[in-house]
Amino acid sequence: MIDISVPVLTAALGSFADDTRVWKSIKTKHDSFLLQTDLNGIYHWSTVNNMKFNDDKFEVLSFGLKEFEAAYKTPSNAVIDGKSIVKDLGILFNCTLSFKEHILQVVSKGTQLAGWFLRSFKTRKMEDMKTVLQSLIIPKMEYGSVIWSPTDVAQINFLESVQRRFTSYMSCFQTYDATLNMTT
Repeated sequence: MIDISVPVLTAALGSFADDTRVWKSIKTKHDSFLLQTDLNGIYHWSTVNNMKFNDDKFEVLSFGLKEFEAAYKTPSNAVIDGKSIVKDLGILFNCTLSFKEHILQVVSKGTQLAGWFLRSFKTRKMEDMKTVLQSLIIPKMEYGSVIWSPTDVAQINFLESVQRRFTSYMSCFQTYDATLNMTT
């Protein structure tokens, strides 16, 4: 019989699909001990329920001041690696929550998608370009923006540069040069 009851934890636990996150405010060595105790309870629960965690996917991300470094353990007693950047549901989190790396990735993906369209299709008609922008590029770039939404003007301008660059290729913004017999 499967035991679906989760052990009583002092830490918070969240799961989505096959991702599980455990978090806790660590202010003292005792808090660190309690977190490891909670992890051990979760490991025991998973064993009882015939579930296996992948030790290679364990990560620790610490926010704020680090009074001391704690070495948390996996179910196989290996030390969990501390990371400065962690990906959770497609969003890159860093230890300062600046989302700088995530924004760089979003701009890169948006630029690649825009470049793919511009290389693959000859059309520069405004309606076609707007459709691609609104249905492919912007949704890809706005994924999870409720979480990582920038307030820094430089980051906002960096994100908007993808749209500005893409729309500059629309036929309505290009001029016709009769001497060259082409659109510039």
